[in-house]
Formats: sequence, C-alpha cells, structure tokens
Amino acid sequence: MPVMWPVGFRGLRVGDQVVVLDAAGRAVAATGREYFISIGYVGSEEKRRLMESIGATTAAANCPYPADFIDCGSPAAFQREVADLKCPGH
Repeated sequence: MPVMWPVGFRGLRVGDQVVVLDAAGRAVAATGREYFISIGYVGSEEKRRLMESIGATTAAANCPYPADFIDCGSPAAFQREVADLKCPGH
C-alpha cells in the first residue's frame, strides 16, 4: 500500500531499495520489511483528495505512542540492513 510520510521525511534510493529517512536523517523504514503504521491525521482537503486518488494512507510516524509505528521485524536487524545498504549517514 502506498504511504504518504509526514513533512520532512524523504525516500532515498540505495541500490534496489528505498530507505525512508525522518526529518533528522535517521532511517525509519525500508522496502522489503513489514510494518504496522497507524493512519495519521490529514488536515488539508487537497492532500486528502491526493491520497484517495492514489490509494495511499498517511503514516503516523511522528506520533508519540509506540504502537503507532511498529517494525514487525527486528529493529536491530533493520539497523544492520541499513548499514549493509551503505545508506549515507548510517
């Protein structure tokens, strides 16, 4: 399912993977892994229409509750995988 990330997050192509970086540049997600992501709030009608048009959901990645964004694999394994991809800054 397509995901729209909060403002400041960005995707970085590393080889054949895409790594999602938060606003501070920390890797928070990557293709090929499974996540539970709560749906985030969308305040703009324009953004809501865009999401609906591509069948996307918003990521509640900045929420303070740990259950809103869960890496269903091992977070330690994720950090090793990011390091193996030679992701800049990690």
